[in-house]
Amino acid sequence: MNWQSTSKQLRMLAFVNPGKFMEDFDPECSAREMRKVNRKIYRETVRKNQVYDEQGRLLTDISKDLCDCLEKTCPGCHFPCTKCGSQKCGAECRCNRRWYYSELKVEGGNFKLTCDLPSVL
Repeated sequence: MNWQSTSKQLRMLAFVNPGKFMEDFDPECSAREMRKVNRKIYRETVRKNQVYDEQGRLLTDISKDLCDCLEKTCPGCHFPCTKCGSQKCGAECRCNRRWYYSELKVEGGNFKLTCDLPSVL
């Protein structure tokens, strides 16, 4: 190895000050942390009108993971949701949804399925 390549490699290994940004940077009050705190506050205020939580479970006294087909023992009969991946979401994702299916009727028959959960609205 010659002297030029050695000195070049030593310069590449030397510490380079990133500038004034790192002098003022405080991870406790960064913009990312402030967004995270604001997101938590926003979730708590929006929750008043929501029927489902962030995971898609009903916000009742007992958090049931009820499929949109209203069958209590259904493991999920819909195609996987594009937003959350759950097979229990019907036409719209259940995460933070503000409404729920109260009954299902089949056209051409007398089949009617109602949701026997207490009213959450």
